[in-house]
Amino acid sequence: MEVQLNSPPEELTKRHWRRLLEYWSRERVKAMTDKNKANMAKEKLTQLTGKKSFTSFGREPTRVDMFKKCFTNGSADGEAATVLKQMKELTDKLVDGETDTPGPDNVFSQVMGRNNSGSAQTYGLGVRAKDLWGVVPGRSAIRKENAQLKSDKAELDNESSRLKAQLARKNNGSGVENEGSGHQDNGSVVKRLKVRDEAYVKSITNNKVARGKLVSMDPTTVVLQTELGAGWCEVELQVAIEINEVLFRPYEHMRYIHDVIGTSTAWPTALIEVADFDD
Repeated sequence: MEVQLNSPPEELTKRHWRRLLEYWSRERVKAMTDKNKANMAKEKLTQLTGKKSFTSFGREPTRVDMFKKCFTNGSADGEAATVLKQMKELTDKLVDGETDTPGPDNVFSQVMGRNNSGSAQTYGLGVRAKDLWGVVPGRSAIRKENAQLKSDKAELDNESSRLKAQLARKNNGSGVENEGSGHQDNGSVVKRLKVRDEAYVKSITNNKVARGKLVSMDPTTVVLQTELGAGWCEVELQVAIEINEVLFRPYEHMRYIHDVIGTSTAWPTALIEVADFDD
């Protein structure tokens, strides 16, 4: 310590030099220094270019482009050659027209490892992965999300059961035909339904909630992995009227009318009304 104190660098005062030596002599700092030395010894790739701004690509460079520029001098050998070979194999597998978009699962990440929340490799100092492609959820966050989805599904299942019970009570007193091809309302005959009819789907309170086309009234037709059954039909919904109306048969992420516009869903035949083209 005394020898070092008597030989301070020209840019430091003796007082600042002493404080720096005292810091370096702490056991915690020594351990950290030894760990850094060991990590440096394990490094197989060496950055060759230093701090530079790259404008020679004429386009937005990919992370693979930046790796080539920073870790090779025109030709690669050793570990850099191995890495570039792996990146080329993955790049060659991209579908024609597909680009290697920056992200946690692009070609560079598949070879060098994902950057979830720390620094984004090849982007320079201070740039973090979450700044570029958002936070990649960890296992804990995914478990919480799954638990919430299960809770939401249970709630929707309960709501669906309640609506089905109300519908059953309504049907018992409304004279609905079991075949589901048409129905009577207050003694007057309503136009019988046919496949390809333009139709309104209605809520349990008899409000129109969407408009679409009748696709099937066959009870054995499977819609979203479930047979229709008697008294149900398949409707391809095209226009939402009440976007937040709960579906009678929620399925995975499809829970409301707005989730199934442009696709098919199951709906009680008693709540289908043929649409006039003048509507």
